[in-house]
Amino acid sequence: MVDVLFDTNIFIYLFDGHPTYLHFLRTIAGKTVGMSIITYMEVLIGAHDDSEEKDLRIFLDNFEVVPLSIPIAQEVAGWVRQKKRKGLRHPGASDTIIAQTALFLNVSLVTNNPKDFTAFTGLRTVVPG
Repeated sequence: MVDVLFDTNIFIYLFDGHPTYLHFLRTIAGKTVGMSIITYMEVLIGAHDDSEEKDLRIFLDNFEVVPLSIPIAQEVAGWVRQKKRKGLRHPGASDTIIAQTALFLNVSLVTNNPKDFTAFTGLRTVVPG
């Protein structure tokens, strides 16, 4: 069971050894840190070469990957449909899946970009530092 979900940008800073994010990770020691399968994919897409991709895979193995399940997909589809019916703009598919994953699991989303997630009612965001 995941206690907190990390957004893609957090893993990038952690992988780069940024002190603020390493400190934050230490402050939540004992909690299970997870990521959406979308975050996993986005982090690997950012690899500069095969060697870095291998290192990223090893690094990401330390965290729990939450798959895109049918219930999460249904929440995403329903949320996007609702926004479209009201003529409202909505975040892109990746952010919507990440946000709906956190909402489905009832956990906070740790991100550097809380403004990207303001459209998601009830989503708790945490900014390290």
